[in-house]
Amino acid sequence: MNTDNGKESFSLELNINQMLRDARRAEKAFQSIGNKAVSEGERIDKTFRTIGAGIAGYFTAGMIKDFGKAIIDARGEIESFQISFETLIGNKDKAIAFFSELKKFAVETPLLLNDLSKGAQLLLGFGVSLDKVMPTLKQIGDISMGNAERFNSLALAFAQMSATGRLMGQELLQMVNAGFNPLKTMSETTGKSMETLKDEMSKGAISADMVAKAFEDATAKGGKFNGMLEKQSKGIKGSISNLEGAIQDALNDMGEKGQGIDYRGISLATTAVQNYEKLGNVL
Repeated sequence: MNTDNGKESFSLELNINQMLRDARRAEKAFQSIGNKAVSEGERIDKTFRTIGAGIAGYFTAGMIKDFGKAIIDARGEIESFQISFETLIGNKDKAIAFFSELKKFAVETPLLLNDLSKGAQLLLGFGVSLDKVMPTLKQIGDISMGNAERFNSLALAFAQMSATGRLMGQELLQMVNAGFNPLKTMSETTGKSMETLKDEMSKGAISADMVAKAFEDATAKGGKFNGMLEKQSKGIKGSISNLEGAIQDALNDMGEKGQGIDYRGISLATTAVQNYEKLGNVL
């Protein structure tokens, strides 16, 4: 790392000539494995030269490795979510549109895509209809005030409650521990006492729809938690979270565009492992 006028710059710590020599040696080794492996070796050789030309002067070898891993990790995680939503929703086009909206929401709020996706999976898996998932996630996000732990707890409790169709003591306790008591909101909007509502709950009379309405009321205009995610996103933590979301989105786009190369590289590595004795003798 060099310092010039107080500014740090990074020089590429790769010996390009040595890299090419090693790549050519690998190609010769793969000739005994098959023409396809040789072809992949040539692609990799070309890819290394392209990378070296494109990012020279900016990254060290270690940074290149970490950057590549970050792209693969981001793409792998998002691809997993995409597959799960196609399965849960049962319609590819609807799943694509839904996930696109989810990613946009993650970039604009303090909540990360990982937490939002898992929350959506819970809601869909426990029977919440697709058209209600995003509104519910936004309400839970506002009530959690962007805190991932509270968001996850509320999402789980809401999903479980939706599956049974009514509010029970366990789900109420989970919600209260996460910072929200739906009975209190219901008391404020209906005029019923907390004692009356608790008694109704014990008899199974507090339906999932009534609790969903409490979430809606608490986050609507005039509600205690109205606009909390928007407010949180303007703070330093929210801004950092928004940046993380944008970076993850960008890494995924890079990974998606280069996914064919990734798969070919993995295939090549698999072939090498399967023929390790022959490869070792040549090298």
